[in-house]
Amino acid sequence: MIITILINFARILGKMQVGAGAGFYFRLVVPHRS
Repeated sequence: MIITILINFARILGKMQVGAGAGFYFRLVVPHRS
């Protein structure tokens, strides 16, 4: 059970990092386009 918890936690962190990276990317790109 501990392994599954660690895997789920890693997946959540991965999603958070991807979301933060996408948000940072859009903050950089969108103002330049508009």
